[in-house]
This record gives sequence, C-alpha cells and structure tokens, in this order.
Amino acid sequence: MSRMFDRLEAGETTLGTYTILGQSEVVEIMGYLGMDYVIIDMMMGSVDWSNAARLTLAADRYDMTPVLRLPSFPWSGANAVDPRLAADVLRAVTIGAQAVRVSLETPEQVAAARSEERRVGKECRSR
Repeated sequence: MSRMFDRLEAGETTLGTYTILGQSEVVEIMGYLGMDYVIIDMMMGSVDWSNAARLTLAADRYDMTPVLRLPSFPWSGANAVDPRLAADVLRAVTIGAQAVRVSLETPEQVAAARSEERRVGKECRSR
C-alpha cells in the first residue's frame, strides 16, 4: 500500500490535497513536499483519463496515494446512480487509483452505489 494507508493504519494524521490541474509536475511537487495523498478531481477540473493516468503514476513515484474523484452529476433529481459509475470505478482502479470518490446526493443513490461496489468487487475477485 502507500503512505496514506500506512499512516491511517498506525492512527496517524495524513496530509494531502486536491488538484484540478492535469500536469504531473504539480503532483510531483506535492510528493516532494511530503504529501500523503492527492485527490485528482475529474469532476470539476480539466483532468481527463489520460491526464489521470499520468497523475497516478506521478503519485506512485513519491509513494502518495492517488485518489480519483470521478465525474458525475448527482443533482439531476433522479435517485439512480449515474450508469457510468461501475465502468468508471473499474477504469480508475485499472489506471492506478488506490481510492475513488464519487459525489452522491440522496440515500437512495448511496445505497445504489454500494450495490454497484459489491457487484464490481465480486467481478474483480472472480477474474
């Protein structure tokens, strides 16, 4: 695992930040400064999947935990989870994310996302 998870397991405080920028140099500077994690914001910034892959690689170089905040729009009024969610989570893990953040609004969306999480987890373990 990475430094963030090691520190959390030891009961220590972790330090990290968000980035909406797609330049790996920004993540490398964060790592050089000793940040434990970086949240790569694909929801509100200009980071696309290619950028996210480069940013997770840069985080790995400095033993930082790369967390991806996935693009979603939970405020549509529907209680359903964005149908892309399961595929996006798998893609995030494939490019090196060690954790994923998803914006949800209602308890029903949370329940649906947890259901997807269990389904995706089973699929990953069966391969």
